[in-house]
Amino acid sequence: ILGGFSVARPSRKPVYAALHPGSVIEVTRDLPFSKEDCYRLYSEGLGCECFRDLGYG
Repeated sequence: ILGGFSVARPSRKPVYAALHPGSVIEVTRDLPFSKEDCYRLYSEGLGCECFRDLGYG
């Protein structure tokens, strides 16, 4: 998991949203984004809502 965070819960899709605000998400290679892209999106406040909108959350 990016940034050394380990608290995450699996969703039905291949994205793992961390439970605490400000922590990071874990992604698999199935996503059309790199891990850096996902970290940037999450750190900018899009987070789970963004991935739900994209169909990955």
